[in-house]
Amino acid sequence: QVAVTIFRPSTAETLDLNMTRAKISAYQIEVEDLGDGMFYVRIPQFASTTGEDFSLLMKIMKQKGLKGLLLDLRDNPGGFLDAAVDVAGELVPRGPIVQLRRKDMRQVIYSDKDGEPIPTVILVNGGTASASEIVAGAVRDRGKGILVGERTFGKACVQTTVSLGDDLGGFKITIADYYTPKGAGISGVGLRPNIVAKQESLTIPDPILYQRNMKQLMVGLDVLALQTSLKFLGYDPGDLDGIYGPKTEAAVISFLKDHGKKYDGAVTSEEASFINRSVAEKAVNIPDTVLAECEGILRHWLELIGN
Repeated sequence: QVAVTIFRPSTAETLDLNMTRAKISAYQIEVEDLGDGMFYVRIPQFASTTGEDFSLLMKIMKQKGLKGLLLDLRDNPGGFLDAAVDVAGELVPRGPIVQLRRKDMRQVIYSDKDGEPIPTVILVNGGTASASEIVAGAVRDRGKGILVGERTFGKACVQTTVSLGDDLGGFKITIADYYTPKGAGISGVGLRPNIVAKQESLTIPDPILYQRNMKQLMVGLDVLALQTSLKFLGYDPGDLDGIYGPKTEAAVISFLKDHGKKYDGAVTSEEASFINRSVAEKAVNIPDTVLAECEGILRHWLELIGN
């Protein structure tokens, strides 16, 4: 523990605190119990503690009746090789996890864990790279796992840093490439998913930058922002032309009415702020269509094998 004294200049008071030093990972594993023995786990990056954390998490999930796993590796840029090997080792039998190759050299990295393969659906996309591709490839090749999403990034190389001396920096060189346990190359090509699934995307409009009350016959970029926001929210403002015409006004009236608000002939700062908040709320709540599809796939899989 460390004793800390905080001084508050505004009140001339001091506050004594006792703080405990601890290592905190910036990349926490996310987990959600989906019911019926299914769990969702997201690993945003492979930090030094990820392997240990995942092993503990697997024990807890098994105690809670784990039958199938949704492992989300989307936009995971990689990280520590040891952590990736530890995570894969929890999901595949004891044995090879990844191959390292360069010219005539070949090295196989093994897991000594007695992992128990369970039905696993791994979510991947173009941001799934490096160590996360190692896990995805190992589970696909040796465990009960399938990949769903988009082709992975294809960055599967072993690099080392060469120092040029004090204050001169350095550079990285590639000394080997990663291959899956069955010998499939990853670098430059990525991993092709077993089932292709793309996230339904919506273009989120820029916020309305309020400069003036907007009303009929006004023209400007603020009106265009208003129109695009209304369209995003499901209302028809007419052509997105930056002209506050009858259709745009009708869309404003309809939107305000649906939210229990009255239109007084213009969009003021109050209405503009409310529309901006509505856009932000909808943007946060855009459904994860790939995750929903993967949950359906895993549920059907478990039904087929009688779990």
